[in-house]
Amino acid sequence: MRRRDVTARGHALLRTGAGDRAGKMVLRRLLFSLINTQQLVERLAESRPIRRAAQLTAFAVLRAQLGARQAARSLRGPAGRAARFGTTFARELRRGLRDRQPPPGGKENPGRGPGQ
Repeated sequence: MRRRDVTARGHALLRTGAGDRAGKMVLRRLLFSLINTQQLVERLAESRPIRRAAQLTAFAVLRAQLGARQAARSLRGPAGRAARFGTTFARELRRGLRDRQPPPGGKENPGRGPGQ
C-alpha cells in the first residue's frame, strides 16, 4: 500500500510501509526483552491490577469447573440413580440371603428333595 506525503518544501514522498514494519519489529523486540526481565515481571505480579486479574481468572476457572461437574451429574442423573439402586438392591439381597434364619422345620433348603 502506498501513501503520498508532501514534505515541507513541497516535494512528494512515496511511502511503502517498510519503515512501519521495522518500527514494529523494534517495538516487539523491546517488549520481548522487557517481559523476559525477572525483576519487572515480579513487580508487575505484585501490582494491584495484575493481582485482581489473577483473582478474576481463578474465580472464572473454578466456577467453570463446578458448572461442568454439575452438568455431568445432571446428565447421568436418573440413569446413575437407577444403577446405584440396582447395585444396592443386589447387595442387600445377597446379604439378606446369607444372613437369613433357617426355617423352623430344620430343613436348610425347603422345597428341595434329598440330594439336590
